[in-house]
Amino acid sequence: MIKININKFSYNYIEPIIHHAANQWVFRVLLEVIKVVAAKIFLNYLVKCLFNELGTQKASYRKIYANVVFAPLIEEIIFRFFILKAIHLIGYIASLPLLDLDDVEEDKVKQQEKRQEMIRVHLGAFIFAAAHLLNPHRDKIHALIQFSWSYLGGVTYGYLTERYDSLAPAILSHGLNNYVAILGITCPEISKTLIVLALVINRVVSYVLCFKGSSN
Repeated sequence: MIKININKFSYNYIEPIIHHAANQWVFRVLLEVIKVVAAKIFLNYLVKCLFNELGTQKASYRKIYANVVFAPLIEEIIFRFFILKAIHLIGYIASLPLLDLDDVEEDKVKQQEKRQEMIRVHLGAFIFAAAHLLNPHRDKIHALIQFSWSYLGGVTYGYLTERYDSLAPAILSHGLNNYVAILGITCPEISKTLIVLALVINRVVSYVLCFKGSSN
């Protein structure tokens, strides 16, 4: 019977695979995919529950799905992954002269990183809010309201993505926001005050969670 030294086997074969830079990247990607899929499954469950309550006469399943699942997923990939990462890359390149200086204090580097994080999150949120102005609006007041609410949402989703290093929290928060908004539209019997309160609570809780997470 062949005896295997588990520690030696792990040291020679398992650990090199786990600690290899390329494999770590693959693991991170797979983990992120799992998180995003889990968020999508949860939102899809909410959509099915809502659709079963409303029935076919009150709302279209595709319309609810598009607003609660599809839109948050696609928008977060576009605005919090591609655009936010692009702004991050530009900021990093701009800060290279500072990072190359050996005598720069660590506190100043951290302040610079926080400043860049704030800039990219708010800039990304502004682009996100501006994109929502392309939606049809009854008047300028409603356009301004959506722009402001989308901007606040963009800031929250941006910080969630930064602090948890994942799109999943932002997708969940975005999807829940749209879910509550859909409730207000498709269920007129629900108090508008309650809907607004639920929207505000979702935004506040999401924003608080931004400071509970830790950026890598």
